[in-house]
Amino acid sequence: MILLIPVYNPESGFKQFITELTVQNFISKIILVNDGSIINTDYFNEVKHEKIIFLEHEINKGKGSALKTGFKYYVENLSEDYTGLITADADGQHLIEDILALGEMFSKNSNELIIGARELKSSIPFRSYFGNSIISFMFGFLYSVKLKDTQTGLRAIPNKLLNELLKINNVGYDFEMIMLCRAIRLGVDIKECQIKTVYLGKNESSHFNPILDSFKIIWAMFKQYFTATSS
Repeated sequence: MILLIPVYNPESGFKQFITELTVQNFISKIILVNDGSIINTDYFNEVKHEKIIFLEHEINKGKGSALKTGFKYYVENLSEDYTGLITADADGQHLIEDILALGEMFSKNSNELIIGARELKSSIPFRSYFGNSIISFMFGFLYSVKLKDTQTGLRAIPNKLLNELLKINNVGYDFEMIMLCRAIRLGVDIKECQIKTVYLGKNESSHFNPILDSFKIIWAMFKQYFTATSS
């Protein structure tokens, strides 16, 4: 499988995470997209490996933009040999065992969008619980599709959806919400793969703003919904 990881100012455990990924036989290539991190470029030289394809933005453009850069490379260079790719976050929230489990599920359902679903409980950091709970509820209300975790970054994306995703202009966290909306519009089934809920240091390393980014995501959701129903 192909794994895509957008990276912005990674934490100390990032290099160990990547090193452990490179020894997994199930993973063929890892596309790392450095989204304008404010760190010495030598940092990324320490994780060089024959499996790693390193792409870079000179400035920070947003998670959606980093994902699109990885998608574009994959479509142009790798898609003929694979049925899709998997995205994961760089902040330690996704365990390798869960990445592999989602990949295994995708290998049997390669025409579906499969997302890693965390249990959203009140014991998780407020900034995560607040945003995820409200957004997931509103998504289910609009689209009649019940998903536990619409904001998960762990996703297996089929080839037939990727060209559509490259057309999305949004470049922030709302990109992943629009991905779900476009999948529904194109008739791509969305399935969930149960994963563990991991938040390191109360999720303080996250760049997600629970108020501003949640508003942008909800706005994008409604815009996608009413655009689709009016066309």
